[in-house]
Amino acid sequence: MANQAHRLDDLNEAGGALNDIPQGTVFTNDKLQSIDGSKGTAHPPCPNPGIHCAGAWVTDNGSSDTFVHDIAANFKGNPDTCTHKRDAGSPNVFINQGGNTIQGLPILDVSEVLVIPEVVAGTTELQAAIHLKDEPIEDDGLAVYPTGTPQQSIDNGLIEGLPDPEEIDEDQEPPEPVADVPGDCATDIFSEPTNFNFPGSFQLSPNFTLAQLTTNTALSRYSLRPQGGLTTNQIVCNLRLLCINILEPLKASNRTMFITSGFRHGTGSQHTKGQAADVQFGGFSFQNYWDLAKTVKNSLPYDQYILELGNTYWFHLSYIPGGRHQVLTRTRPGTYKPGLIRLV
Repeated sequence: MANQAHRLDDLNEAGGALNDIPQGTVFTNDKLQSIDGSKGTAHPPCPNPGIHCAGAWVTDNGSSDTFVHDIAANFKGNPDTCTHKRDAGSPNVFINQGGNTIQGLPILDVSEVLVIPEVVAGTTELQAAIHLKDEPIEDDGLAVYPTGTPQQSIDNGLIEGLPDPEEIDEDQEPPEPVADVPGDCATDIFSEPTNFNFPGSFQLSPNFTLAQLTTNTALSRYSLRPQGGLTTNQIVCNLRLLCINILEPLKASNRTMFITSGFRHGTGSQHTKGQAADVQFGGFSFQNYWDLAKTVKNSLPYDQYILELGNTYWFHLSYIPGGRHQVLTRTRPGTYKPGLIRLV
């Protein structure tokens, strides 16, 4: 069962608003994500009895399988200590409850929910799709969120000095071809001046804003800037195509998906072009990741798909039109093998 995430300023059913959340690093829709122990404002029948007054009640009984800094995340319907249940919440970010199931992965026809503008004269369709295809010669260097703080995860991301993990299963069948979902960036991206300063709220696709792929990812958190010969407009267009073809259908089938790394500073990597994202899934076991990995392999029009192993798995997914459909497994920092390999 999926439930709307609860955040700073969201209300309970009596009108009490969350105004004091004891963590300042994890955001949902640009608002701090609430966790058990968050405090709220006074609401009826305060002051009699006093448990409904400001500072007297806290959030409680959050998720049993989704955590922020090892504390249960809150969602709509959880009861507060004042006995009122939380109301409202995020319109499109959901927290899982009651276990996880692996579902089939349908390709979402986002043309039905995303208005794709007409191509403006003089602007070619998919203008920013830069066919500079990466080989995985540089390791991501990211550990698995939420172990430690985001910076600690980055600092400790390379797992050095460990023996090669045991290979217990593999899927070496060639991936099935999947058609791209058409998209365009002409009207609202290339109509802006070159190197336009796009706001974080800029909508890339129905479920993803620019901030969710730049400054508000779980780990890397880089601001948008021109680099590697690309303008901000080209990078934002690349991010849109990535969202439409990869992240939207994956999110549609797996609501607990979150982005650990999207756009990054630097050159060379597809992340630095806005063409790649790393994703994880709340509450997933190794078996869950392995089952979903095999489904994703034949369900998305990716350029490069890497199953990566740290403290748990994560997926690296990149997109360019007409991509390679390349499948790899990262068995340790700097070591990549073809196909999907299940490791322990």
